[in-house]
Amino acid sequence: DYQGVKQERQKKRARRGNDEEAMKLLIDRMTLDEKEYATLVRAATDKKKISTLVTPADLDVFLARYHGLLLINLDSIKKNDRLRRKKAAIKRSMAKKMKSKKGQQREKTPKSAT
Repeated sequence: DYQGVKQERQKKRARRGNDEEAMKLLIDRMTLDEKEYATLVRAATDKKKISTLVTPADLDVFLARYHGLLLINLDSIKKNDRLRRKKAAIKRSMAKKMKSKKGQQREKTPKSAT
């Protein structure tokens, strides 16, 4: 990107203090870059996607509410995940016990002589 390379050169010159013109251009660009932009926020579930634009004036309020929402919902996700893992572990242990019982029963039964 030529524009990006040009800006980098101007920044280097401005840092060295060699080029007064580069310093002016850098200051002008910095003031132009201080515009306020809205923040795009996107969220998706399996079936639905939503998005919204948050203005800089409302960003603090939005982030506070979003933080609270995440705290509430992430706790429930963790609990559900823990329960799911616990149930899966119980099923695995039960399956192992059943296999070991079947193996023990086979060993106990005498083999018929043919």
